[in-house]
Amino acid sequence: MKFNHHNISTNRLYGDLSKYYDYVISRDDYQGEAHFWQQLIEKKCAKTLPMLLELASGPGHLLSHIGSHVEAFAIDLSSDMLTKCKQLNPNVNTIQGDIREFCLQQKFDFILLHDSIGHLFHADDIRATFANAYQHLNYGGVFALSPEFDGDSINKPIVNHRTTSLPETDLTVIDYIERHPTDKNRLNVLTSYYEQKQGVTHIEFDRMELGLFDIEYYMQLMEEVGFSVELYTKPESSSTECRTAIIGTRLS
Repeated sequence: MKFNHHNISTNRLYGDLSKYYDYVISRDDYQGEAHFWQQLIEKKCAKTLPMLLELASGPGHLLSHIGSHVEAFAIDLSSDMLTKCKQLNPNVNTIQGDIREFCLQQKFDFILLHDSIGHLFHADDIRATFANAYQHLNYGGVFALSPEFDGDSINKPIVNHRTTSLPETDLTVIDYIERHPTDKNRLNVLTSYYEQKQGVTHIEFDRMELGLFDIEYYMQLMEEVGFSVELYTKPESSSTECRTAIIGTRLS
């Protein structure tokens, strides 16, 4: 049987399938690296309660672990994700917007783009996001980029799966991740959801394309917009395939 993945609708996880999000990536997945981010924020920010903005926050899983240490703001394009973020983090200020072109009235001490840079495919969009982050930082402020994947390490397809038992149903989620066959700077992510309830299996499919670039490429673009850049290694228990965090400081 032939299966044409191009017939599958894209990015349903951020819309009509958002009810499954917590079973694709759960809050617990971020617990292992939360201490890393807390330590980094304390190291880089002199304030007791620094102003933090998370770009493309999704449902706010990471914020739920570090939010008590900062005054937190979250921006995302999806209203469904922001609703989930607010439910999980009642004290977080949520803003619907595009990370490439948002314009806020305040400046921040720390801006975090975690597990979401892959939604940008083109250099102009990535550079615009970095420049926007730069303009929203106080002098000495930090922009932290944590890519979900990087082009240095994806050499063969990846299959991830998990099954969650809920009170009335079992949900199995399977991801198949591979490099795009013709574009070296893209990943294909095919996801299937198998929800079994009362002996009946309901199946949904989702498709996503993600940008895929080398760490050095992201560093170059950050330096071009004015950041002083350094690299950190996240713990093995990190939520992403890529364990490199790219840290840019606004010096002037």
